[in-house]
Amino acid sequence: MSRDTTCLVVYLSMYLMWLTVSRSQTENTTAPWSVQLVDGSVDSEGRVEVFLDDTWGAICDNLWGPNDAAVVCKQLGYVGADVALVASPFGRGNSPVLLDKVQCNGLESNISTCQHAGVGVKSCHESKIAAVTCTTQGSLRLVNGSTPSEGRIEVLSESGEWGTVCDDDWDIYDAQVACRELGYPDALEARTNPSPSRSEPPFGQGTGPILLDGVACSHYYWQRQRLLRHCPVEKGWGIHDCSHKEDAGVVCDDITVRLVGGDYPDEGRVEVFYGGTWGTICTHEWSIEDAHVFCKQLGHPLGARSIKAVPSVDTPVLLDGLQCNGSEASLSDCPSSGWANNENCNAESAQMAGVVCNVPSEVIDLLSGSSSFQGVVRYREDTTNGLICDEDWGSREATVVCRQLGYTEASSSKPVSLESVKGNIFYRDYQCEGTESQLRDCAYRTLNFAECDSDHIAQVTCGPPKDFDIRLDGSQFSEQGRVDVFLNGEWGLLTDSFVSSEVREVCCRQLGYAGTTVGYLSQLIFQRGVSDILIDNMDCLGSEKRIQDCYRVDLVSDGDTYNTPDDAAEVVCYPYESVANHPVRLIDANGNSNQDFGMVQIFKDGQWGAVCDSTFTGNYVLCRELGHSNVIDSRYLYSYEYDETAWEYPKVWFQFSYCPSDVDKIFECYHEPWGHTSGCSDINSLAFVTCVPYDPVITYTTTDPCPENSSISLEAWQIIIITLAAFVTLFFIAYCCCRGGKSKPSPSAVDGTANATYVHSTNSTHLEVVSPSDPCPPPPYVPPSPDPIEAPPSYESVTPDSVSRDTVNDSDDV
Repeated sequence: MSRDTTCLVVYLSMYLMWLTVSRSQTENTTAPWSVQLVDGSVDSEGRVEVFLDDTWGAICDNLWGPNDAAVVCKQLGYVGADVALVASPFGRGNSPVLLDKVQCNGLESNISTCQHAGVGVKSCHESKIAAVTCTTQGSLRLVNGSTPSEGRIEVLSESGEWGTVCDDDWDIYDAQVACRELGYPDALEARTNPSPSRSEPPFGQGTGPILLDGVACSHYYWQRQRLLRHCPVEKGWGIHDCSHKEDAGVVCDDITVRLVGGDYPDEGRVEVFYGGTWGTICTHEWSIEDAHVFCKQLGHPLGARSIKAVPSVDTPVLLDGLQCNGSEASLSDCPSSGWANNENCNAESAQMAGVVCNVPSEVIDLLSGSSSFQGVVRYREDTTNGLICDEDWGSREATVVCRQLGYTEASSSKPVSLESVKGNIFYRDYQCEGTESQLRDCAYRTLNFAECDSDHIAQVTCGPPKDFDIRLDGSQFSEQGRVDVFLNGEWGLLTDSFVSSEVREVCCRQLGYAGTTVGYLSQLIFQRGVSDILIDNMDCLGSEKRIQDCYRVDLVSDGDTYNTPDDAAEVVCYPYESVANHPVRLIDANGNSNQDFGMVQIFKDGQWGAVCDSTFTGNYVLCRELGHSNVIDSRYLYSYEYDETAWEYPKVWFQFSYCPSDVDKIFECYHEPWGHTSGCSDINSLAFVTCVPYDPVITYTTTDPCPENSSISLEAWQIIIITLAAFVTLFFIAYCCCRGGKSKPSPSAVDGTANATYVHSTNSTHLEVVSPSDPCPPPPYVPPSPDPIEAPPSYESVTPDSVSRDTVNDSDDV
């Protein structure tokens, strides 16, 4: 080895030793960071804040996970962490964000030794703050289940011993609180032992103390408890009258993916559950392979049919940059940017990941019927939805459609009255045999039509009804009514002491409507039912397609319910635009339709009717619907801006309650039922709107472009006064002319110029020539009457040098 080489090796060795020592010294001199939990309901939960540079600050939730939460909780003296939470469940707070992309391995004793993106975060949205729930007295775990998401529910005691919960009064509400506390989206089942004397509890007997008995968590959303230890209990902590044969259990929902907002159960916006919240997936790098994994995880073994981008919503973005190969069991197995790490997601695109899963049998549903088994046929071919236009649609085609929907009887009658249809139309002449299992198996030929008569739109009425079918009753108008349910061969009432907007949303969707006017909350509007109560309470998320999919459906046994027919569920739905678009218009006092200003009217069931709202809030929506691109200056018109005496009181459809600015059509706004107009007393209670970007003066008389030619209607005494005033004025003018000077001859008398007039002023005399094409010619000359008493002097009798009236009079010489 040469001397130079030896020196180089020595120098490199010394440098590496120095680097190692320096790094070691740096790590050893790093001061531990203090942490705290803020704004939790108990000391063991809250927003994570770290103390750096004499400042408490939050942590951004990019890459935040269980290992990070475990280090924070152990640093605070707890035995571990129950759940790592994202998306600011305890609020943003006023502190700055100091850390981002914290990545611990779970073994660190202080968060300062974990990897992170550096102190000081340039940008972290207020909805992206990290939080934790630490393990302490009252924490939960599941034991003895066949999967991690089910088992005997056990509670940590103050002494650190795990105890059980007695199943007295244990129900789905208690199970829901327990599962959410454990980090699952929801509960599927509350497990109890129906016969403790003869059988074992569903997940075996525990061995520790029985800590809770008679748990009674509330189902009302405004009272929902976050932790099981916050629910009321019949007896105090550790007090019970149970044995371990009554140990309660739960089955939690471990499906952490769902579809939201689609027209069919197998399509929509993709959402995932992580860190205690539901969130979306960014379209950045969203691929068909990712969609295959998602659909299979959701329960569709054939994977995805196609992917799509859908409008963004106000929910956190939880996944970005997925790189699935299509064979993974779940999205969490795929490479990605990491949970909650969405910094590469272009928020300006306002689009999130969507999918159509490959379920070819589910391609038909029924729209806008008065029951869930009748209505307009909507057909999906591949990824395209549309109505069917078939002049020869008959009973055999209807039989195939109803069979595909699970019914044994069918009719091609038309239960929905259609004024017009819009959107995509399949023009086809189907030739079904009636024995096919699906409509796509029928022979057909494509027709080439430009438009379709609404009488030729395919409709069906299926039967007999199946369990959990629903119908609307008690109203003379479509799209609304009391909700009846079919169970065990009979129709009955669906009741709840408080029918939530989520329940009404699901009912309307099952009936084939686009949604519900959730501003309508009152009851006892529609005719009361006399049937038995079959369901006495329901709780839904609002995203379900059918009422039986809701997480709580309490069936009545032997009439055992505290509800009455007055608690019957009532809904006011709004239709899909393709089936009933309810067009709008503005009319003036003469009944003429226009797009700029006037009375708001909407079309339904073959009639135009006004809407009642003395302070209309839907002007932006209405003006956009009428085709105006600039609606900034649109507004409600007050009564003093129009002549209310000129209007006839029209038919009124309903009273508005509120119209969000993000809806597309007026009929989607929140309103009272159709025909419910108790608050509309006179013309001033109706909605008047201007869409034009100025304040119009709304008059209904023709304006003359030449106002000086307009005739004026005067009273007799006014004519006399005006005549006398004119006579006196002309007398003084004539007198002044006689005394003041000599006028020049009229040019018209000399050269015959027809359109010239003299205009006299105090300083000069000038000629105005009026063009024959002028749209506003001067009024014709009318000689004064009566003639002046004293005729004006001749021009020859007046000299320029006249200095006094006496001199002029003395020199009169004709």
